[in-house]
Amino acid sequence: MKDGVAFELKYPKPVPMIHSLQKITLVFIFCLFSCTIFAQQKLNLGLLGGGWPRALQVRGVVFAAWDFQPNSTLQIEAGYVGRENPSWRRTWPDQTFAFQPMLGYWEATAAWKFHLNFPQTRVYGLVAPALARGFAADVYLGDESGQYRRTFLDWDALEIKRFEYGAYLGFGLEHLGFRDTKIILDCRYYLGFSDIDLTANSVFNQGPQLALGFSVPISR
Repeated sequence: MKDGVAFELKYPKPVPMIHSLQKITLVFIFCLFSCTIFAQQKLNLGLLGGGWPRALQVRGVVFAAWDFQPNSTLQIEAGYVGRENPSWRRTWPDQTFAFQPMLGYWEATAAWKFHLNFPQTRVYGLVAPALARGFAADVYLGDESGQYRRTFLDWDALEIKRFEYGAYLGFGLEHLGFRDTKIILDCRYYLGFSDIDLTANSVFNQGPQLALGFSVPISR
């Protein structure tokens, strides 16, 4: 790296034809439309947001939930997720190095929820395959002097794969409130199945997430 180049804020190149965010939005709209047709009066729309402070995880999604059986729900989610990875490190020939990136992704998830129903409350477990595309990388950048700072770098320069797939495993609580509004406490753990490093190293994203959310019925 030459002086000044490493610290330059660069934006990722657009995906040919359709931007990744547009793709995920189209997928979400398609899933929502499908759920609307088949779910009839059992479709809920909602928001879910949270994260985890250690090995920072940040996630915010919109979702459509279809209660198609008394004890099971299909929940389609789409939104942003940020994953910090303490295992990743990159060193360049001029002894400049980067480590502990905060990787920003657009993510689509299909969660299968199984629940026990109680009056006004239900407890659920879930498994949720997820597909994500990276668009922003915020890393610690340093040199041999021992000084470093947080900055954005071009994704391609980091040699990290843009696409990642994995799954969430978790559990949670849903409480039925005013006019069938649901208050949600969601706890899950993400396991990345794909190696994100393009070099010979093996690096995987993983980490817990704790989130709060709500949903409202769109029809009765």
